Amino acid sequence: MSTLTQTRPRFTVQPLDLTVLAIKLSPRVLVIRNTHTDKDVTYFGFDTFEEAVKLREWMNAHQFGPYNRVNDAGTNKPRKAERLPQAWEMKVHRCPTYWIEQAVKRDLERTETARIIAAGQAARHDLGL
Repeated sequence: MSTLTQTRPRFTVQPLDLTVLAIKLSPRVLVIRNTHTDKDVTYFGFDTFEEAVKLREWMNAHQFGPYNRVNDAGTNKPRKAERLPQAWEMKVHRCPTYWIEQAVKRDLERTETARIIAAGQAARHDLGL
């Protein structure tokens, strides 16, 4: 059984205003929730600009195009990160929940894999291997 499936999801909630919350679901996924308007804006973090562009192109190909003021939904162009620790981020208005869940799952798997590799390397170092 995978260690990830045994780990409880962890997230942090930070109030930004009386009706606005920042909910960090994983190291690379942040949702800003306006409780008054029921609007969510999701930020996805990337190490490279190319990764961000690739996700935006994928979303556009799956009928979720560039931001549209009329329906208040869509993707913004990737930008230098302001809200996440990665180098780049992409802001998505009214992102489908399923996509957020998949991104968090993949991010947590990546984080857990990195933790296991680091622990293994530390153990090998301690054993002089």
